[in-house]
Amino acid sequence: MCPNSTCDHTRKGLLLGKAEQHKVVYFGCSGMVPAYSVQLYCKSYKTTYHANYKVTDIVQIADHYFVDYGVVRLWKAMMHTSCTSATNCPYIYNIALVNAESTQFPGTKWFSKDITMDHVWNTFIICTLLEDCHKCHCDVRQELMHHFCAKCTHIYNHANKLVSVIVVNGIVVSCPCCSVPNCWVHLCTSQDHFCYVHSACLEQCAIKGYARSVISGSLTCNIPAHQESEALHTLQSKRLANKKRLCVQFTCNYTHCEELIVAPCGMIHAHETMHNAEGVGKMCPTHNDPFFQDISLSIDIFHFECKHSKQDTFCQENCNPAAFLELKMDDEEWYFNSSACKQTNSWFSKFNPINFNFFLNEMILCRNQETLKKLERTGKKPSVWARMSLPGV
Repeated sequence: MCPNSTCDHTRKGLLLGKAEQHKVVYFGCSGMVPAYSVQLYCKSYKTTYHANYKVTDIVQIADHYFVDYGVVRLWKAMMHTSCTSATNCPYIYNIALVNAESTQFPGTKWFSKDITMDHVWNTFIICTLLEDCHKCHCDVRQELMHHFCAKCTHIYNHANKLVSVIVVNGIVVSCPCCSVPNCWVHLCTSQDHFCYVHSACLEQCAIKGYARSVISGSLTCNIPAHQESEALHTLQSKRLANKKRLCVQFTCNYTHCEELIVAPCGMIHAHETMHNAEGVGKMCPTHNDPFFQDISLSIDIFHFECKHSKQDTFCQENCNPAAFLELKMDDEEWYFNSSACKQTNSWFSKFNPINFNFFLNEMILCRNQETLKKLERTGKKPSVWARMSLPGV
């Protein structure tokens, strides 16, 4: 029936009519099966309902291709647990799930019987968008962002105090960015040197410090030394090492790293791109800022002992984790796992070739959901801040 409750046909109990039928390939949990796709039509509302109108057990990923949602979950699990590429997902499927139907089905000139990398990416994007639309109504993402549990939050009953910890650290996962320093506008394609805001810079000589116009079909101006530098770059000649080096910009820049914000329990709260460095200039000032009134900033134990100079007086006096008694238990052991971010970075770094925020955000969500299940199994009582009610806190 028509899903619209105000439809006359729905109130009369009439079924939708068949609008179109054509041959398709169905990739199920047991292999490939030839099938038919039927699109339904509501005469009352003059609306055709396609397969991806809502989240169902079967997803249409191309004109003649449908995938079982169990296969979709398998591919996403392979991607976020073992970092399986979109190339290997269909390769494994085509090898492991060959059946009688797939060997006897000849395919047609319009479509093949094998699933490809493009099908996997279509599946990932379509299903992620459908799930995201569904989750917007149940606030799953919002709950994960406001998570707390016994591993990342500690309540001191004797002092009527609550302490929650997050760890921030960077991992080198770079992606192309605009060649103008500190420009946050995305490139239209990964082959671009500048974003659309600074596209006029393409008309200027690629040798830094020169604003001369470029020669047609070139990246440099008419100065012979600049032309030679571009020629050597194009040929990738080792003779460049014997020449006087010029400060050039023949390609786009790459971001410095991704900064992860992780709770000691392993839940990832956010990630942010650092375009140039993790330096002090990227950090917000904390002095006299009321936001940081109840926030303490400490170096994690490993970095404090191994990476920070003991001659740094400010660091020793203000960032020593041993000075924060809330971080320790009664037996002087550390209560929180401050290495959680490093441990998460080892997983996150495997996606370095991806450089696709849409994909990375979905992988983080998948990992958070699995971490949440583990916390529930181990009795860590995960919840969200909005549900918390502590008198006097």
